[in-house]
Amino acid sequence: MKKQIKFLFALALVLPVLSSATEVVLLGGGGDHEGPTTIFDPALKSLGKKIEPLGFHVTSSFNGGHHQTEELLSKDMGLQNKPFTSDNYNSIINDYAQKIISGKIKHGEKLLIFMDTHGAEKDESLLTHPIAMSGSALTDYSSLAGTQLGSLDPLSKLTKLAKEKGIKLGIVDFSCHSGNSLSLANENTCVISSSGTNHYGYSSFAEQFYANMDQGKSLEEVFLKTRSEENMPAFPMISTRIGKQLNDEEYPLFSPYLNTVNKAGDADKLGPYIRRVFEGNNACMREQNFGKLMGQLQDFEKTVGALTSKVNHSVDLIEVLKSYKKDQDDCIEALKKINYPLFEKKETISYGHPKPLTEELKWRDIMLGYPESSLSYFQGLLKGAKTPVEKRDYENTIDKFKKIREKRAEIQKAHPELLTANDEAGTYFKSFRDKSNEIYNKASQIADLSNQFYDHQYHERLKLEPKAPEPCRDFKL
Repeated sequence: MKKQIKFLFALALVLPVLSSATEVVLLGGGGDHEGPTTIFDPALKSLGKKIEPLGFHVTSSFNGGHHQTEELLSKDMGLQNKPFTSDNYNSIINDYAQKIISGKIKHGEKLLIFMDTHGAEKDESLLTHPIAMSGSALTDYSSLAGTQLGSLDPLSKLTKLAKEKGIKLGIVDFSCHSGNSLSLANENTCVISSSGTNHYGYSSFAEQFYANMDQGKSLEEVFLKTRSEENMPAFPMISTRIGKQLNDEEYPLFSPYLNTVNKAGDADKLGPYIRRVFEGNNACMREQNFGKLMGQLQDFEKTVGALTSKVNHSVDLIEVLKSYKKDQDDCIEALKKINYPLFEKKETISYGHPKPLTEELKWRDIMLGYPESSLSYFQGLLKGAKTPVEKRDYENTIDKFKKIREKRAEIQKAHPELLTANDEAGTYFKSFRDKSNEIYNKASQIADLSNQFYDHQYHERLKLEPKAPEPCRDFKL
């Protein structure tokens, strides 16, 4: 991907104390590869310019292992920094929870949390999503494989206390997949994300968000200004009533066309999306959503006029959407011809004793996973089993491998073309990586124009918004 594209995630707590200064705790910066700097540095510099004008008193637990980043924190920003470890992270949350409980942070006072580190796709076990801690480097931007993981879930302790004690709480998550953090919002908590639930975040959003923070501005105002200036394919979100409405209405429609892939393939949203098209009724839903989106945009252009891209002034949103959809359609049709969609079919495997176990597997897993070498490995472990429970577990695993082997042979007999379909599909997916810059440019143009569409919709609805309490609007810097 382009050099200026930077994935990220960070954390800062802001709260006023009895003095005029605002307490800020900065956390994040985990998951970057070895080297002197991190992708979080430009945003840190932007925040550093706001410390004095906004009266911030900053305590930081950020990064760990990148000496120029830490010098930026200590020398340029004047902070006494600690590494972003699980212990430091949880300790700070517990300290601020105690300050709320004890009354050191009082009813009506503010606590603001900024997040800036690498973030992963949502885990079903989490309320929010995983984050990268310091001391390890990611190998995949969607899963954060290779890193030590934490999550944003501990922040729910503060959201509950904010609601109970009447504290104004703001959470701004600059990470990839940060739209998942909107689950933390409540009537006292405003949540802002730099990306949608299934998309990467970009460092430019954090950098510009800090730059747009001025005394007296609300979090809603800062968000809307920053979003309108962005052209990164991310779909930033806010937890206001209008924001939630637009998230529900627009994100499913624009999301497929914000998917990108990089040359290396370790930052890939496009390949997984194409594979999901073949699941259930996703292909039908995809066409319905595109038709719905085209209708909305055509109506918009009739009443408001065409939108002009900041990236390319000649680009029309409808035309670039059609162009990018055709790129995807060409790949989907090619995959259909080699019967690749069958890999997404699901099969229930029963195995084990005395009580049979069941597991649902995709044909992809049956055809490509569970090799004979692994079966031999477990057969060797069975010979050394020391307890009846251990023996039964190994026997069940071996039986599972054998049942999968039988099902694989059955599938291969009925569909011999699948023996080469995966290799052929790999060629099509690689073609996306080969033209990653072209795809990114289209997604960036779509993001730019869809942000303008969103901004117009938001402000039109804002004119009709009732004068009811709204955490993001009521939180003034």
